Amino acid sequence: MVLIAQYLSGRVSLEESLLITLESALEMTARGYTFSNIDLYKSDSKNFIVDKETNSIIPPFSSLDGLGEAAAKSVVEARKNGEFLSIEDLTSRTQLNGTNIKMLEKIGVLKNMQAKNQLELDLF
Repeated sequence: MVLIAQYLSGRVSLEESLLITLESALEMTARGYTFSNIDLYKSDSKNFIVDKETNSIIPPFSSLDGLGEAAAKSVVEARKNGEFLSIEDLTSRTQLNGTNIKMLEKIGVLKNMQAKNQLELDLF
């Protein structure tokens, strides 16, 4: 968060903040830490989480470019009411927009989730 504040205030360039972030990630992997993908049911809205099951660090929703704090918090709140049945359900219960959904699909967060709430039966 300090890097973001420094970048927004103009004290460091985007390239400098990216370099610092990548150096930190490299240092962490050298020390044996691993990173998992964002997890729909484990990721926090803005804080990294240590997953004791997999011994890895799970990034927050807000680490995705374009996914704001309100949308991230809405996912954390909505999942308290049960699993998401589909991408349609996820979209209706949260403040995620189409771009956010596409990004989550692209990085594999929604890979096992069907598009609609309705089951499709192949009868023929």
